[in-house]
Amino acid sequence: MTLGTDWGYVKNQKLKSSDAIVHTLIEIVAKGGSLLLGVGPSPEGLIPDDVVGKLNEIGDWMKKNGIAIYNTRTTEHYVDGNTFFVQSKDKKTGYALHLNQKKDTPQTIEWEGNTPAKGSSIISVATGEKAKWKVVNNKTIVQVPAKLRKNYSPAQFSV
Repeated sequence: MTLGTDWGYVKNQKLKSSDAIVHTLIEIVAKGGSLLLGVGPSPEGLIPDDVVGKLNEIGDWMKKNGIAIYNTRTTEHYVDGNTFFVQSKDKKTGYALHLNQKKDTPQTIEWEGNTPAKGSSIISVATGEKAKWKVVNNKTIVQVPAKLRKNYSPAQFSV
């Protein structure tokens, strides 16, 4: 996948948003794949500043949420709506990665399938904050922690 519109350098090309790249990464990883992100250097061999900015945004997200991406495995039920699921290599930890499609911050996130075991803790990967959760009619309902809601970006909720 390219960060811009072309595999090579194009002056002033339109770049994809970092959220779009992260959303694509999450979906691909949940399906068992990996993402190659193509970035073309200028004729002088330099990476343009706007490209570096996008890569830094993606890198910032990965610093906070990378544990839910790196070295994870697929789950049988890998998606419900805008929430994707992966698990740790040892299968002891599950991750729910929610893709927010709205500009506003959700108060709760819901999904069916991959129900946490009774007594489990749901913790925001990005902030370390515990989230309150319950199961109603086979739907897991997670209240997004206040600290995460304050600094929310569309692909930043991982539990």
